[in-house]
Amino acid sequence: LSKDISVNNTGDDTARTAELDLKLEGANDVNGVVCTLVYDSEVFTFEGLSKGDMDIDDGSGYDPQNPPSADTIAKTLYYQVNNKADKGIVMIAAASANFFGGTADPFTLFKVKFKVKQGKGTGKYEIRINKTIIGPDTAANAGYNEPTPLAVAAGLGPNEEPEQARTYEVAFRDR
Repeated sequence: LSKDISVNNTGDDTARTAELDLKLEGANDVNGVVCTLVYDSEVFTFEGLSKGDMDIDDGSGYDPQNPPSADTIAKTLYYQVNNKADKGIVMIAAASANFFGGTADPFTLFKVKFKVKQGKGTGKYEIRINKTIIGPDTAANAGYNEPTPLAVAAGLGPNEEPEQARTYEVAFRDR
């Protein structure tokens, strides 16, 4: 995903909204992703994520007295999003109990919504996707003392042990 967003900024909220599909091809053995979206924070405001090919849940409504059913867990993509607007980045981590590939190929992880700020003119604005890099400023307590790029995609079968998890390189491209 790397998009030049063409915006006809009429001032109308709908015209100022850009929604992008974050897709993954060949996801048959993948049930976890980590990526970072990079945007110009002088132009865009990150508005959030919405459902792609699976139901999504950020855990904010979790009730330990009424946990989700096994069926709900099996059909849901659980995620965390960290928008660092001052740096123009959105860090996304998501995982599901099941592999993505059985649903669709390419698999739409999320619909990502940005809004062009008031007063910005009509034009093209870029939003890019990169590997997430963690380090001392974000994960020193987990032992990341140097900036470390994370694998974008990972897979772990339902009956496998954590040390059996596999990571996959992902090539980013325009669509």
